Amino acid sequence: MHKTNAAAQCSIPCNLCGSTDAEQVRSKDRHGEYLRSVICRRCGLVWTDPRPTPEQVRKFYGHEYRLDYKQTYQPKAKQTYRSGKVAVDRFRRLQPVLEPGFRVLDVGAGSGEVVYVLRAMGYEASGFEPNEGYARYAADVLGLPVRQRFWQDAATLPESQDLVTMFHTVEHLESPFDVMRHARQWLRPQGL
Repeated sequence: MHKTNAAAQCSIPCNLCGSTDAEQVRSKDRHGEYLRSVICRRCGLVWTDPRPTPEQVRKFYGHEYRLDYKQTYQPKAKQTYRSGKVAVDRFRRLQPVLEPGFRVLDVGAGSGEVVYVLRAMGYEASGFEPNEGYARYAADVLGLPVRQRFWQDAATLPESQDLVTMFHTVEHLESPFDVMRHARQWLRPQGL
């Protein structure tokens, strides 16, 4: 019998603490396909091992993720409605730190609901989303400044933002520390 909590040999060290002491927690994805997930016994970070290549990540998140996860290339009306309600709640949580005229960048903007709410409340908000269909929906259907791009391609934003948000984004990143360092460069000196 296969035990999923057996010690796992890792092909790569933990991206948070560098340890190679990990435990396998899953061997299949939600569709029953092989996908090995491990947890670091030292710090608790969970990752896919082996990690996909950068090319595989771009292909998956650029074109396949939403089809796999939501069974649609662009959001359906009910998804947009639900996401809009969540975006209003996120705005309420952000409100204490927002100041008039703030420029906000939403990384992993999905179909743009957070950008939409922020703009409706008077902030200069924009976003980028790696998935082509969802980014196109935000730009073409909602008329929002949401671009299809990966964070690695966003080097053209030096010190221009007051706030960078990443709702349900960090867990999809192959290197969260690199993204945080990059995001810091997008912020103005007193940015959040």
